[in-house]
Parts: sequence; structure tokens; C-alpha cells
Amino acid sequence: MSWASFHVVEVMSQSRFWLKRSGCLAASQFFEEENDCIMLTTQQLKKDFQSHNQFEAGLALNCLANICNAELGRNLVSDVVAMLNSSNPFLRKKAVLALYKILLKVPTALRPAFPRLKEKLEDESVDVCAAAVNVITELAYKNPKNVLPLVPVLFKLLTTNGPTNTWMQIKIVKVMGLLLPIEPRLPKKLVDPLTNLITTTHAKSLQYECINTVVMGCTEFLPLVRLCVDKLKEFVEHQDQNLKYLGLLGLYNIMKAHPKAVVEHRQLVITCLEDADVSIRLRALDLLSGMVTRKNIQEVVRHLLNTLATSEGIFRQAVTEKIIQVAAQENYKHVPDFEWLVATLLQLSVVANVGHGDMIARQLLDIMMRVRAVRETSVSAMLAYLEKMPPESLTVSAEVPGGGPAEVVSACAWCIGEYCSCLAGSPEHAVRVLLAPCWMHLPAHPQATLVLAAMKIAAHSPAILDMALLRRRLAAAQPTLEESATDAVPAGPVVDAVDSGPAAVAPAPAASAQPKEAPKPSTGDLLLQFSLGTPSTASPASSSAPLIPVGPAASGADSAATASIVSLLTGPATTPDA
Repeated sequence: MSWASFHVVEVMSQSRFWLKRSGCLAASQFFEEENDCIMLTTQQLKKDFQSHNQFEAGLALNCLANICNAELGRNLVSDVVAMLNSSNPFLRKKAVLALYKILLKVPTALRPAFPRLKEKLEDESVDVCAAAVNVITELAYKNPKNVLPLVPVLFKLLTTNGPTNTWMQIKIVKVMGLLLPIEPRLPKKLVDPLTNLITTTHAKSLQYECINTVVMGCTEFLPLVRLCVDKLKEFVEHQDQNLKYLGLLGLYNIMKAHPKAVVEHRQLVITCLEDADVSIRLRALDLLSGMVTRKNIQEVVRHLLNTLATSEGIFRQAVTEKIIQVAAQENYKHVPDFEWLVATLLQLSVVANVGHGDMIARQLLDIMMRVRAVRETSVSAMLAYLEKMPPESLTVSAEVPGGGPAEVVSACAWCIGEYCSCLAGSPEHAVRVLLAPCWMHLPAHPQATLVLAAMKIAAHSPAILDMALLRRRLAAAQPTLEESATDAVPAGPVVDAVDSGPAAVAPAPAASAQPKEAPKPSTGDLLLQFSLGTPSTASPASSSAPLIPVGPAASGADSAATASIVSLLTGPATTPDA
């Protein structure tokens, strides 16, 4: 409406009040700060300030507050400050509020206007005093140091001649809370007034604001902190959902300074995990995770696992993430038994649609690499986990955030292969579990990790292999392997590539008429023996079907996994990051 700016100024200058009000309303709605016509209103506003009609003067102050820019503010700040001494409390209140809008545009005006603003805190009119407190509060949010000289007046309002207006008390308490970090003597003086307000007032809003102020700078006074915790407990037990949420939020803030004072109410927080409001459940979850100690971590995790069984949606994912984070926080400070933690993580990974498989996998790898004492039992637990893995749980990896059991399967396989010396049972049984047909549904990378783990076990226990049969079976599988891994393996026999690495590949030597002694089994020989599914005592005529197809039976999606496996076998060994 820039085309109508002159017309708006013209309507504002009309003598009839209803026209003047329409013009001021239009200016408030459509004038922007860079509008040049704003400066045309300066003289008209000065004139209206002097009007004997309080409504005209109030209308002018209201219009100034809405259209004020830096230039207009500098021109009219002296007039507004002069109106702070008006005999009419209605105009004094309007002038105080308009002055704040001018100070936002002209910060240098605060110094000359500050003494008059301070006087209004002790004005005989409660409305003017409340307006001044409101302006002081907003100025304190901008820069608390500017209002530090007003602490004696504000303290007097809060104690000796405290206002009966609850809203004004809340504002004063907020200002005191903002000043606590910069005035070290103030917390001690506020203990008695805050204690009195918390215990006597029936206004929940004022109670919570006092508690929030205690959290901001009075946490060294333990009796006051305990009083706040007791009041917040009443908030949590209240039927009003808003008060319950504020109670949990207040307990969470106090817990940062005094965790022991909040841990006593752990059972109350656990009951909030079953609340119908998901925001309350999430807040209770954050609070409960902060209550964990070395003595209660197993109980807390057990409660979270029980909650996980009945939860859904965003809360279900949040519970899963908290279980993982609670165990790992502060470098596993609160974990008393790592065997319990490994079992819990494995149990968590198979719960339907919990996700965060990548987080579980990283934590399992971290534990196995750091805690040497837990490796033997954990390797057995991981092998049992892979053996009993429900096939239907492997199909959810793409449907949940953070991955699914496929990442955990890959981590378990790596741990079993890396620490195969800790296996308590038969190595041949472990290899058959790692090369079971059910893993064919996994992506190529987990399949490759499973095969590499089997290779490590076979290399560690070479006595369980029949190498003569292996070479005959490998020769039969040679064409398919070369076709599926042309980019990963150089031309030449696959056995030689596996045995000697890519740098040592050479054409196959001509067959000799003299029988030769069977060569010593290599790492690649051991791997392919088990990948073809051949037991150590089998004969060529009784060989079983491959556990992982590597011959003509491999096709379609299996070729990518085969190429990945062969590429990993022939390339340099790598160790996954924890």
C-alpha cells in the first residue's frame, strides 16, 4: 500500500477522532520501517501528544510504537520521556510501553531515559508499575548489566512492599534470575524471598518461576533445592498434563546440579513412561536416563526394555536409542558387568522394528576391542545369537531408522572371526553357522564379513580340512567365479589368486606326469573348502550341496555378493572401525 501512504498521513491529521483512529490503524498495519512517509507524521504525533483528550494522546503513542524507526525515535524520544510525568496514569503507562519500542531503535536513548524509568517502578499506579517492570524485564533479556542498578528497587517490590499482582511478581523473579550470574551477592539474599513465595503462593506459574530461578543460580542452598524438588513432585503427580510436563522439565534441570536429590523419585518418573501423552513420555525418558548409576543401571534398562515391548512410533525409537546411550555414557562408567551388556544389546537387536542396528553394532565392536576379559563369553553368545537368529527379522533393515539386524550380524561375525581363539565349541560348527544359507538374503557387505570370519576360523584350525577334494571342487567352480568377479580378480586360477594375492597371480602350470605331494593348505583353500559345504571326512562322490552357492547355482542378486567376497579375499586385509 505504498501508493496510499500520503493519503494515510492525511487521514491521521484529521480532527475527528474516528478518522484519526482509522489513519493511525492503517499506518500501524502498512507502514514499513524504510517508508519515507513516516517522517511526515513527526509533527502530527507531537501535536497529538499535547491533546487534552487522553484517547487521542494514547492513540498517538500506540501509533508511534508500531511505526517507529531510528530517525522518528530520535525526534520524539524527549516528548515520550516528558509524558512519563503526566498526571494521567493512563498516559504514563502508554508512554512507558512506547519508550521501550524507541529504545529498541535508539539504544543510546536509554541513558537519559533511565532515571525516569526507574521512578516508574515506584509509581502510585499499579498499572504504571507493572508496565515499567515489563520494560525492565525485556531490557534485562537484551543485556542484564543495564538493569543491575535497579536490583534494590526490584528487591523491595518483591519483599517489603511486594505487589499483589502475580503477573508482576513473575516478571520480577525472572529479572532476578537473569541477574544471578552477574551479581554474586544476590543468590544469598534471594533465598528467603524465594522460599516464602514457593511455600505460600497458590499460583503454580509463580511457583515454577521461583523454582526456575533457583535452578539458574541458587543450587548451592540444599534446603531450598529440596523444597523445589518436593514442589516439582506435586507438579508431576497433578492431573493437569501441562503441570506434569513442567514438573518433569524442572526435575531434569535440577538433576544437572543435584542428581542425588532427584534420583529418589525414580519410581515416579518410571510411571510417567506409561502416560498417554507422548511428550510427557519423552521428557520422562530423558529424565530417567540421567538417573542412571552403577547400582541401578540394570534395573533401569530392564524397565526400558519392558516399556519397549508396548511402545510404538517415535517413542519406540527413542527408547531404543536411550538404552544404547545409557550404557555407553561417560565411557561405560556405569556398566558393572559387560557380559550383561553384550547380552542386552543382542537381545535388543532382535526386537521387531527397533532400528539403530548401526549403533548396536558399533557398541559391540567397541566392547570387544576394549574389554579383553569378556571376549570368550561374548564370542559364544554371538555365535548362539547367529545360530538362533529368526529369519524374518533379517528383512526389516530397510524399514527402520539406523539399520536393522543385518549390521549386528556383520559385527558379530567380525568379532567371531577376529577372536576365534576364544571359541569354546567346534570350529567346524562355527564355520557352518557363518556360512548358513539364511544369510543369502543379506546385502553383499554383511555376507562378505561372514565369509571372511569363516576364513579366519579355518586358518586358525587347518586340521579340519580335506584339501585334495577342495581343489577338485574349486576347479569345477572356476568359470562362474571368474565371470562374477572379473573386476575384482585378475585373469588366472582363482586358487592361486587366493593363495598368493593379486601380485602373485601367474598362469597355471602344465600338468606333471609324476604325482606330487599335496600342497600345504592356504587361507583361500580353507575358505573355499567350507563355502562349498564339504565336511572334512567327505569324499568326492558324497560331497554335499554348497552352503553359499559359488558355482552355476549362483545367479542374480548372489553375483554381487560373490564379487564383493572375492574382491575382499584378494585385496589387502582391513579391520573395521569400532
